[in-house]
Amino acid sequence: MLLAITQRLNESSGSDGFVETTLLYEQCQAAGYAPEQIGFHFQRAFEKNLMEYKSGNSSLGSCRVTTIGSYMHKRMITLFPYIDAVIVDTPIVSSHYRPIIRDVKPIEDRVRRADKFRRYLDEQWIGVKNIANTFDWPTLSSQLLIELEKVAQKANVDLSELGS
Repeated sequence: MLLAITQRLNESSGSDGFVETTLLYEQCQAAGYAPEQIGFHFQRAFEKNLMEYKSGNSSLGSCRVTTIGSYMHKRMITLFPYIDAVIVDTPIVSSHYRPIIRDVKPIEDRVRRADKFRRYLDEQWIGVKNIANTFDWPTLSSQLLIELEKVAQKANVDLSELGS
């Protein structure tokens, strides 16, 4: 979310894409994130070169999304290998999905698990407010489903099990 919010503000800032970090904190807090969470994700984004500070100095207070960061939040999230990798580190808060999104090894089970995870995120997105115009999960979810269908076909997984 931090990358998407930053990207949106970058595109409308008119100052070489740099945005004041205080504005980013405000936007993220409006979306329901605590300052500690935002700070943690800022740190990780800079360590992974997903974002950069103006002049390379965090004390200046302006930053922007790098091309790597843009690719991360616009494209990687729609790729099976990425989703397959992040599932294991994502807390599942739904009592319905928690027992069915579990560690699996065979590719057939991993494709099914990825689709269950996608559907779980679809349901979680319904409750998200204030950032729907920033991060378009429904479109990304549709793109991920297309990717999962391609992987399922290659892995000879029954496609009728995938989808909404």
